[in-house]
Amino acid sequence: MTRTSVGTFSQVEATMRALTHGGVLLCTQGPDGRPNVMTIGWGTVGVVWGRPVFLVLVRPSRHTNGDVTVAVLPRERSEDLLFCGTRSGRDTDKVSACGLRLAGSEHVISPTLDDSVITYECQVIHQNDVLPVELAPEIPSEFYQSGDYHKVYFGHILAVNAVADANSRVAG
Repeated sequence: MTRTSVGTFSQVEATMRALTHGGVLLCTQGPDGRPNVMTIGWGTVGVVWGRPVFLVLVRPSRHTNGDVTVAVLPRERSEDLLFCGTRSGRDTDKVSACGLRLAGSEHVISPTLDDSVITYECQVIHQNDVLPVELAPEIPSEFYQSGDYHKVYFGHILAVNAVADANSRVAG
């Protein structure tokens, strides 16, 4: 798909809609040099430390590195989101299994997905652990029964690219 550079916050509405209707794909380059994708449903876009950031929550059992891309897929790829959210990259080449096409990034090492309608390229500038003692009491029992608490990654948004009709192609 042909994506062009767009304003940093121009696709936030469509991105938040995708996050709440099946998720988006977080793409990383693993320590072995292999790309990995994982579905995430928790994140937000905003400004921290005077920088545009994409905050994503990833469980420590998953692998991420110093940069990531976030890919918003068109609604017709919803089965791929489900697949990538239920398989481990250690056991399955999710990119090949879904027939996703990788593309190079302009500003980070992690690849983008040629299949995405919106892509964010992000440099991780901070990360911290979700601390159980700091959460509202109802959160752990609802979301962390197994105790596998997330890590929050602050990704400095370096570029945003989108197809011309991205908003109409996102689920929700």
